[in-house]
Order: sequence, then C-alpha cells, then structure tokens
Amino acid sequence: MTFRLADPDALYPVPVDIPVPSAGGERVVAECEITFRLIGRQAATEAMVRGEAHFVRAVVAGWSGIERHDGSPLQYSEESLDLLADIAHFNLAVSEAYGRWAACLPGKTSKPSPATGGEPAAATTD
Repeated sequence: MTFRLADPDALYPVPVDIPVPSAGGERVVAECEITFRLIGRQAATEAMVRGEAHFVRAVVAGWSGIERHDGSPLQYSEESLDLLADIAHFNLAVSEAYGRWAACLPGKTSKPSPATGGEPAAATTD
C-alpha cells in the first residue's frame, strides 16, 4: 500500500449534521453536505487562531442541502459563506465535521471531484 499526497485542488463532499437551536429546547438536527478543501496543519492553525468563522471560510468550498429562511436553496457564494460563517452553531458543526473527516481521510472519495475533471479526488492508497 502506497501513501499518496492529496490533490491540492480536490474537493471533498462530506455529510454534516448541524444541531439547530429551537424554541422548545428539543434537539433539532439539520442535515446537509459540505464540500471541504483539505488545508495544511499550519493554514488550519492560523485560521483557527483568527476564529472559527475564519476557519470555516478556509475549508468550505461549497454545499448542498442548505436553504434560505423562505425554503429556497442557498447557492454557494462568498457572500453566502459569510452569512453562514456568522452563525455559531453552523461554525461549530462544520469545524467539528472537518476535524473528524481530516483525521480519518478516506482512501478515495465516493464522488467525483470537479477539480480533477470528474476523476475521484485522490488522497489514495493503491
């Protein structure tokens, strides 16, 4: 088995559960898929020192399953990411999901990476 460095342009879609505060106090969990970019330890540390919102901006490259308050899809953009990065429970859930994912990076992603022209994103073993 050979260790192969990850493609620096690869994007990794990862399911993320986001606990959402509710009026009654019961546990409500929203499900979405966050597309992560893998960043190095130094970049991750520097982003976290600046705050969780900076970290989220550094690692999030897209998403699906996130809606506006009226139920319409929230498309990925820097402005939309800024809106989400201002929400504490979103930041916490995404930061924790990234940490779990990066600590156990799979051999191959299950979905093609747009950055590699449809080939699976490679942080692979042969």
